[in-house]
Amino acid sequence: MALRLNDALINEVMRSAHLISAMGPTGFLLILSGAQPADANVVATGTHLATIAVSDGATGVTLEAAAAVGAVQKAAAETWSGAGIAAGVAGWFRFSSLVTDKAGTIASALAASTTVARLDGAIAASGAELNTSNTNIVVSALQTINTFTLTLPANL
Repeated sequence: MALRLNDALINEVMRSAHLISAMGPTGFLLILSGAQPADANVVATGTHLATIAVSDGATGVTLEAAAAVGAVQKAAAETWSGAGIAAGVAGWFRFSSLVTDKAGTIASALAASTTVARLDGAIAASGAELNTSNTNIVVSALQTINTFTLTLPANL
């Protein structure tokens, strides 16, 4: 039998007080090429194509404080973007909590870790955890994420 969660529990787990306490108040989203690894504890595979931050800067991105229907979304006031640092086709992402600064977080996100909170997801034109109109990353071209929603499924 599958484990099933009700809406109240899902919303409580996903709201920022819990999710963000695990992920930290800010983090960075790395876009990588190739296939997503089997779990988020292992070394990142593929080429690191871009790092998404607030307005392509040194400040990590944040999620909204409230959850609804088991989901939290990117902070509406933030512009999530990052310039391509290598050319390639985006295949997956790793959203990692802030370690020390942007460079430290990137280094940690690319390495194996069971102590830094992070999550991985697929990238595609549709049907993935992160959908984008164009998966081709070009060096220096700005990539912008207009919407981002993390959803905890009711049935695990």
